[in-house]
Amino acid sequence: MTYRYATWLLPVLRDVGLDVKTVSGWESRGRPASTGSFNPRGYLAHHTGAKSTVAHPSLGLLVRGRSDLPGPLAQISTARTGVIWLVAAGRCNHAGVAKKSGPVPAGDGNSQLIGNEVETSGFQEMPDVQRDAMILAGAAILRYLDQPSTWARLHAETSVTGKWDLGEHGHTISGAAFRRDIADQLAHLKPPKPRVTDLPKVDVSRLVKAFQVDGSKRRTPKSEGTYPHGTRLVESALADLGYLSRTYVGDGYAGPQTVEAYSDYQRALGYKGSDADGIPGVTSLVTLGNRGKRFAVTA
Repeated sequence: MTYRYATWLLPVLRDVGLDVKTVSGWESRGRPASTGSFNPRGYLAHHTGAKSTVAHPSLGLLVRGRSDLPGPLAQISTARTGVIWLVAAGRCNHAGVAKKSGPVPAGDGNSQLIGNEVETSGFQEMPDVQRDAMILAGAAILRYLDQPSTWARLHAETSVTGKWDLGEHGHTISGAAFRRDIADQLAHLKPPKPRVTDLPKVDVSRLVKAFQVDGSKRRTPKSEGTYPHGTRLVESALADLGYLSRTYVGDGYAGPQTVEAYSDYQRALGYKGSDADGIPGVTSLVTLGNRGKRFAVTA
């Protein structure tokens, strides 16, 4: 199973000139890997359903979720002012089970699509600045994913439960016009900057096993651990931050000293008790990898 946090959203959206703001903790926010994979290939537009005319009344809801649907509910959201808010970099509850639509196959929509909740009721008319931002965001995302405009869909086109978003004046907008506008933007965008996810990968499940197995043994000279590739990356990051002596960097062995250093790092993040046991978790690992763009985390 692949689970890749889309932390590339921030540079990719800002690179095309969008006004991007972030919700605190967005880089490591997402549904847990136990709920499914996350390896996005397309872009899905929704509306929040909020009738308010203020810029962004639904932001908190998108983070927290509802009583019947836990958050986060979308990776990004477009305010009525045209500001793009980054809500989560991981898997979100926005698409549910998807039916086949264009090149998008039937299956787990939450895994394969980046969701944009546009702040509108579906009965209002979207301001031009909001519509333009929603289209440009879709083009930027698809450019990064190296996909054509056909991978942009409306929720109404993929829903198996009769959803009708993205709407305007009480009707679903034209999917063909939506994709045509995105295609026009794609044709005019400059070539993308190098992908920020072209970084070394650390598999969190393999790393956890390495810390559990290697950490229970005494470190021996020139011994190679259970997951040397990922362990070396994490040890190097811990050493750069001052948590681990460089004596222990390079052998790829997650011994007791490495576990202790990771525990110190967890406590520095505010974890306590069993949450600071020195065994990497997704949130702390993503935060470590993002510092200095050292590595990307997969699950």
